[in-house]
Amino acid sequence: LDEAATLLGGMPRQRLVVWAHASLDDFSASTCGTSWSQAFYDGVLHVVVVGDTLDPALLQSARHESLHAQLGSLSPLAPRWLHEGLAQRFAGEPFDPATPVAQFSSAEVRAIDQDLGLGNDGPTAGAAYGRARLAVEQLVRRSGEGAFAEAVRALHAGTPASSRPEHLGFAH
Repeated sequence: LDEAATLLGGMPRQRLVVWAHASLDDFSASTCGTSWSQAFYDGVLHVVVVGDTLDPALLQSARHESLHAQLGSLSPLAPRWLHEGLAQRFAGEPFDPATPVAQFSSAEVRAIDQDLGLGNDGPTAGAAYGRARLAVEQLVRRSGEGAFAEAVRALHAGTPASSRPEHLGFAH
């Protein structure tokens, strides 16, 4: 949480409840989470811990979800595209730096947010997840990682999440 707080320009959360599930079945039943994830954040950080060691995939998933916890604490209204793209980057999820990063417009960034919403099918949400990462990479290439703290400050000050793409430099 300290690293996430530093990235986002805020104080670390005072507390984070972690619920360790003994199996993926227990995790899925408790969270209605996906079968491919080992961690999930819904106000509580749920993790699947089988045995005595934490494998690298679990650590990566927990890091991803801890970014959601910290961003949610600092800016409860942060848009989904920022949550998901930034969580992927923070967790060190695979991304080829040589990947050409599309130049998203503000409307395209808003569409990512819609596609990450509840009720969308897996392929739609999965594609949006990848586009969210590309939008965050576009932001980093243009403005550096300081743009994340700027976004949090603006959202905390009351800037509507719907207008964030323009404030972050995504073209109309």
